[in-house]
Formats: sequence, C-alpha cells, structure tokens
Amino acid sequence: MGKARKEHASREALPRLVIADDDPVVRSVLIEQLKHDFECVAEASDADQAIAAVATYDPAVVILDVDMPAGGAIHATRQICAQSPGTAVVILSIDETWADVIDLMNTGAMTYLRKGVDEPTLVHDLKAAIEAHGRRNHRVGERPVGSSAWSTAFAGDG
Repeated sequence: MGKARKEHASREALPRLVIADDDPVVRSVLIEQLKHDFECVAEASDADQAIAAVATYDPAVVILDVDMPAGGAIHATRQICAQSPGTAVVILSIDETWADVIDLMNTGAMTYLRKGVDEPTLVHDLKAAIEAHGRRNHRVGERPVGSSAWSTAFAGDG
C-alpha cells in the first residue's frame, strides 16, 4: 500500500469531530491541537451552524463553546442530543458557572472542559467522552439519555 493510501486509510479511522466556537482563533488552535487524533469535518461559529454540521457530518464528538450566538451551547446540546444521538457533546469554555455546567450536563453533554486545557488532556477527555457516550447510548433502554450525566461524564477520569 502506498504512503498516500496509508495516510488516507488512517485518516478514515480517526473519530470525526465538529468544533463550534464563535472565536475563529479558538477554532484554529483546536484544529491544530487535534489534527493527529481526530478528523475535523466542520467548524461552526454559532449554535445553529453547529446543529447543522452535526446533522450533515455525523461526527463521533462535537465541541461546543458555552456562549455562542443563536442560543449557545444549551440550545445546541438539546438539538444535537435529540437529532443526533450518536454524537457525544463536549462543552469547552472559559465560563464555569455551576448553574450552566449543571444545565448542560442534564441536557445531555458528556463533559465540561475549561479552555486552555493542555493537548494530551483534551485528546484523552474527548476520547473518554466518546467511549462513555457509547456506553450510555448502549444502555439507553435502561434509563433516559441525559439522566445521571455527572457519573457517566466523569467515569474513567484517572
């Protein structure tokens, strides 16, 4: 198999990712940090674009900023969880208002990370969110998606 074909095959094996943040610099930094471990299939600058991108590209995970135009992460999380149940929602923000964190986790987000987290932690936590989301969806018949999100989101955080 030629080098280009191997690279293409390995890119296909990477989990698909959508990044939604209203700051283009943040999006660019995240793409650069994650390009070796995820295939960034789309970027969005507001909640409605994020919802549309997830519906179009069916990623394994979407990163949402809390404060974006068009309803922010709370609107996007509700819609994505309802319309694209196979996609793990990860919140990445500078804001750590506990009420927001609790609302987002109860809405279906898998975890909440602070902006500026180092690259290895970000990669690890995104992969852990995908895995935990898969386990949660597998058990969807046992309990509603979004319930007990705290225990699911932080399982395996060693």
